[in-house]
Amino acid sequence: MSRSNEHYDYLFKYIIVGDVGVGKTCITRQFLYHEFDTKETSTIGVDYGHKTLSIEGKKIKIAVWDTAGQEAFKSIARSYYSGAAACILVYNITDRNSFPHISDWLEDARLLSGSRMVFALVGNKTDIENNRQVERSEGEHFSRQNDLMFFETSAKTGINVSEVFEELAELLYSKVLSGEIDVNRPISGVKLGRKLNKSEKIKRNVSNCCLKPDINAKCLYEAFIAFGDLISCKVVRDELGVSKGYGYVHFRKEKYAEQCVIKLNGMCILGKKIFISVFMSKKDRKYNILNQGEFTKLYIKNLSGKFNDKDFYNMFEVYGEITSLEIYHVGRIQLKTELEVTLIKKFGNTKRVEPTNDVNVYMKNLDSIVIDERLKNEFGAFGFVTSAKRMGEAKAPASYASNQRIKQITQLRKKTEAL
Repeated sequence: MSRSNEHYDYLFKYIIVGDVGVGKTCITRQFLYHEFDTKETSTIGVDYGHKTLSIEGKKIKIAVWDTAGQEAFKSIARSYYSGAAACILVYNITDRNSFPHISDWLEDARLLSGSRMVFALVGNKTDIENNRQVERSEGEHFSRQNDLMFFETSAKTGINVSEVFEELAELLYSKVLSGEIDVNRPISGVKLGRKLNKSEKIKRNVSNCCLKPDINAKCLYEAFIAFGDLISCKVVRDELGVSKGYGYVHFRKEKYAEQCVIKLNGMCILGKKIFISVFMSKKDRKYNILNQGEFTKLYIKNLSGKFNDKDFYNMFEVYGEITSLEIYHVGRIQLKTELEVTLIKKFGNTKRVEPTNDVNVYMKNLDSIVIDERLKNEFGAFGFVTSAKRMGEAKAPASYASNQRIKQITQLRKKTEAL
């Protein structure tokens, strides 16, 4: 699969339909990536991929929509017929029941897409020929009756897989050249590409999350352009240029965005499921959270000390999916008397020192024989002295427990000078 940013001349939209288990996804992956997964699971909704082919010197981008075969997803698959240029009908040659259902898939496709779509009938799993239940002649006969191209393929070995997509592309290209397909019609399933100048910068601005790191703005453009004209596409990246896993798509009309959300939410791009919603500003998101009245986070207290994450998960998983959980083991809240005992053990039986409004007095011109104790004794007559300290340069501070004796300090200065 080509993941470069090179231009293309045309984009052809393909849709692959058929019963569950016939190998639609395996055929798609063999064409796109030349790989076969023996553990491939059933597609949920719709998967998407693309690849560039060269036809008569033109670069043709093939956008492939792989649909789910389950009955529950048929309504989703039907919504993709509109706007598709080609439809690949797949049955399993080792499953007789899958062949008669091709008529139903073909009827839906023609009814919902009109007569412009081209079709290919594919009988898959020729690598297990010994288990064949549907003969090749039956497939050929059905194809002639309904004007379909016919192939028998093996998604496992890759036999005839590329030929299906390439021959359909050649047929579509011939119809484009003859004017039978109008590339300017949005529902034709064919769109004109454009060449990019070296100096041109592609704006990137989209509305989905859970994107694979290798999905760029061009991948988003090719996935969403089928729903209407785009103004811009963007994959959000960090300062190192690494994708953050989400982005934005800006449609020219609101109805295009609404249709896109309905049809593409939950689909897969390059094998990873993505989620799409209408863009909301940070302010609107915060308002909705505060006013929706729904809460998803719970806090539980008074758990047993032996309670672990596994017990917690088993207890609450019956009520729904758990995205995260955490257990914090903390002591219980202590009573005041218990807290006092704990603090005494830790810091000793110390008393609290009440705050005071001390008043400091500075003196100068002290004789060298005056010491701290004498200062404290001399000034004690005027009030309680909390501290007395002789400092350098014949200065000393005296700190009183209150400021009620300030007036008497003036008288004390005379006495100090006489010392």
